[in-house]
Amino acid sequence: MCACVVSRDSAQCVSSRSTVVKCSITANCVKPVSIVHHLRAIARHFRLGRQEDAHEFLRYFIDGLQRSCLHGYPTKLDPHSKATTVIHQIFSGYHRSQVKCLECQRTSNTYDPLLDMSLDIKNCTALSKALHRSIKPDLLEGDNSYACPYCKKMTKAQKRFTIQRLPRVLTMQLKRFDFNSMFGGKINKTVAYPEHINMRPFMSSTQGPSEWYRLYAVLVHYGFSCHSGHYYCYVRNSNNCWYCMNDSQVSQASLSTVLQQEAYLLFYIRDENHAPPSGGSSKSQAVRSDPKFLSTPKKVAIGLDKTGTPFVEETDWSCPSVPQDHYTSQDVFKWKNHAQL
Repeated sequence: MCACVVSRDSAQCVSSRSTVVKCSITANCVKPVSIVHHLRAIARHFRLGRQEDAHEFLRYFIDGLQRSCLHGYPTKLDPHSKATTVIHQIFSGYHRSQVKCLECQRTSNTYDPLLDMSLDIKNCTALSKALHRSIKPDLLEGDNSYACPYCKKMTKAQKRFTIQRLPRVLTMQLKRFDFNSMFGGKINKTVAYPEHINMRPFMSSTQGPSEWYRLYAVLVHYGFSCHSGHYYCYVRNSNNCWYCMNDSQVSQASLSTVLQQEAYLLFYIRDENHAPPSGGSSKSQAVRSDPKFLSTPKKVAIGLDKTGTPFVEETDWSCPSVPQDHYTSQDVFKWKNHAQL
């Protein structure tokens, strides 16, 4: 798909059913006619003319690209080999699910691929708040107690999800729709999100250098429910200018306009050249590694607004130290079944 746009020529993408999907390009716009005509090759339940969820389409489309990369290889390919495709190298990271027994204090970790983050935005006015909520520990007790393999009984425990390894392209879904509702309710409110965001505080290891990401695309749903409405997006081009893509209409947009949208999907790309905000020097990074510093909550820069001013959040740095996230795909799957670090 990318080669098709860049070369201004037709490109082919083979789906899992060997259906060829082509992009038709004119001097004015990209017409994904063949994609529309082969929706069922992407997902069987998709129908032309029916309102579909953009996040669901994205997940099926990325999955289709992954299967295309594996076309011609054995069906029962090992997970390590599957993780070497260009799709996984771009979009996939790993998250860690950790269960901690509150009696023996031992932990059990499970690692799974991370293709996107679905964030609950109820009672949240900023992306950073939703991210903090996503890593907040859940208490397992009562009927939901934990069967501790060390205590040999049901115990109270804490379960927590964190990011073990970040992808090159980080996709975040702000959960605005209630698909279980008869009328498909939607949360219509603005959730503030920065142009730059540091993802280090949301990782399994909060120690180490900052992990900065830069916003490069925003998808917006215009409408009042998941059953109707219209999707359009804002995309940052290679010239660092923002453009609003609304069907066949393309218009330039300012960064301030982009940051004021009621976003549904946010796309961030790793920004290794991003300069840290004021106070984010290597000296401050060394201070964060000091056990005295880690003993109490501190205020750290979690992102930058459109003027370059850091968002300051109180973050709990007192969580126990865990190994750095320099694991290979093979290591991750080796440890998958509740392995002990």
